[in-house]
Amino acid sequence: MNISKIVLGPVGTNTLIVPLNNKYSFIVDPANFDESSHRELQSVLDYLKTTPIAIVLTHGHFDHVSGISFLHQKFNIPVFISKEDSIFIGPSSELFQLKLLESCFFESFLPKVSNLPQASGFLKDGTSLKDCWKVQNIFPGSTNKELIDAVNNLADWKIIATPGHSRGSVCLYNEIEKQLICGDTLFDGGWGRTDLYSGSESEIIESLKNLKNKFGGKNYCLWSGHGFCGFSI
Repeated sequence: MNISKIVLGPVGTNTLIVPLNNKYSFIVDPANFDESSHRELQSVLDYLKTTPIAIVLTHGHFDHVSGISFLHQKFNIPVFISKEDSIFIGPSSELFQLKLLESCFFESFLPKVSNLPQASGFLKDGTSLKDCWKVQNIFPGSTNKELIDAVNNLADWKIIATPGHSRGSVCLYNEIEKQLICGDTLFDGGWGRTDLYSGSESEIIESLKNLKNKFGGKNYCLWSGHGFCGFSI
């Protein structure tokens, strides 16, 4: 599986394009926030000859959600996030994004994360991305075999709740391909900060223990929200 990484946004967020088959994919944490970054993301999609069918958010922080309006409008695709972090998107997103931005002295970014599309479905611990799709019921009655195949392949991506960086942080993993998408829960040599709104140091320590118990020593390829990817626990 060739996951593609694009570093976008003002704090270097890893936006991931995850293939589902030769034609379709889903996008994790789109951080494109202006016309230049929109063009960059689109150029990569064109190069890969892939069309996204879903937006998946590991958490709701401003630097991971600023590109969802562009993708939602361009491709008319659903946005999936945990219920706990869904407060960071939707029509009232600026209320909670401002809490984050003030703690980072980055209030000028607020217009980029105001009036975001609301969640189409919720990422739940122990379920798969296909389960989210069932709730949303996108493209009912479609006879596009490649699209149906892509939707069915969403079942290979499972969700594990990893609260701590935010209350609703999640990771995604694929047991067949040995891939783990961790957002800001885990970095190469560290983990996400917990001093922001809804963060918890005790919760992230427990989440890290759970990740190590589940994936440690199993040669999973890890994809973090920032910095180097490709390491293992």
